[in-house]
Formats: sequence, C-alpha cells, structure tokens
Amino acid sequence: MIEAYDILSLNCELLSERIKLIEFSKECPPDLISCISTLMYAAPRVDIPELSTIRKQFTAKYGKVFDENAMGNVGGVLNERVVTKLSVQPPAAYLVQTYLENLRLN
Repeated sequence: MIEAYDILSLNCELLSERIKLIEFSKECPPDLISCISTLMYAAPRVDIPELSTIRKQFTAKYGKVFDENAMGNVGGVLNERVVTKLSVQPPAAYLVQTYLENLRLN
C-alpha cells in the first residue's frame, strides 16, 4: 500500500507542476492522461478524501466519459503498479517470499 501511496504522491506533484496547463486546456493533455486517470481510479480505493475531490473536479472538467474510461482502464492508461497494489487479490507468493527475504537480510 505504501508503494501505491508513493506513486499517487508523485502523480499529485506532477499535477501541481502542470496546473496552469490543465487550467487552460479544454481536453486532458495527452501526457497527463495516465496521471489523472490513475488518481481518479485510486480515489474510491484509498482513504484519501482529497482524491475524491480531485476525481469530481476532473469529471466536471473532462466529462463523465473520461471518468468512466479511467475507472475501466480503457486503453490501458492506468499506472499498472498502482492497479496491482490496490487490487483486492493477495500478492503473488514469490513476491511475498522476496519481501520476507529482503527483511531477513536487513
């Protein structure tokens, strides 16, 4: 979960840096589609109320279809690591084993 939060934090920083571009663009800039879609996708899956606000604002700006595409990962635009980390499926056994081995070495 921490890894997902780190990626989401980086996405928020990117949005902060590019806010003027977003403000004056009627459509989502192509280089920010993945970032914005990933934040919208994560909103209902994490306990960060501000992401729900962000999702509502981008839905209002870019439309309901953009929101639906983000939630359905249409075009495979979402950050795959975030999707994996926020999945309800347990991690693969080899991944758990690797984490445990790394903990033991430290």
